[in-house]
Amino acid sequence: MKGTLMKKIALLLVVFLMFASYVFAENVYKKDGTVIRNVRIIGRNAYSITVANHGRIFNEDIERVGEDISEEPLEEVKGDAVNEVKENVEEKAMIADKPKDELIVDLFAVNGMKETVENTITTLMTQIPDQKKEELKKIVDAEELLKSLVPVYDKEFSKEEVIDLIKFYKSSAGSKLLKDTPRIMDQVMVACVDYFKKKIEGDQK
Repeated sequence: MKGTLMKKIALLLVVFLMFASYVFAENVYKKDGTVIRNVRIIGRNAYSITVANHGRIFNEDIERVGEDISEEPLEEVKGDAVNEVKENVEEKAMIADKPKDELIVDLFAVNGMKETVENTITTLMTQIPDQKKEELKKIVDAEELLKSLVPVYDKEFSKEEVIDLIKFYKSSAGSKLLKDTPRIMDQVMVACVDYFKKKIEGDQK
């Protein structure tokens, strides 16, 4: 029984990690005026989304999915310049002083991997019997799991590349990628469905 549970847990974690780039906390704005805030979208298709702890929500009931729309005050140019210099100094210190394995852990924090793993474990906790929860806590540790992934990144990326990745995900472009990827993937899936639908209808004529 324990072996079966371990296999299920491992499989679910692998699936969530594969789609880590597409799974981030978002707000779901429904057409009836209700808002489901800071939820994890764990599944998408052309007709609905699946939200952790809330189940399936059909597109026809959704107004939009995303962050709160609010205008942020523009910073003064002088302030931006000071911040840029500060960031450059901090970056140089990070490259010189911080070990590569610690930088990789930092990368997991900014690219959504850490949050995804933690939320996946939390979701798993809600899906298993109460008597198995203590066993799961002993088996699965988010910090240990992330550390086990460090050698993979260590092998594939140099220290300088890890620094560049951290800098990218902290940039406006990187933040936009993380924020907008789920919405873009929705559009990609709809476009794919439309493409194959037209191909099938064309072949049937």
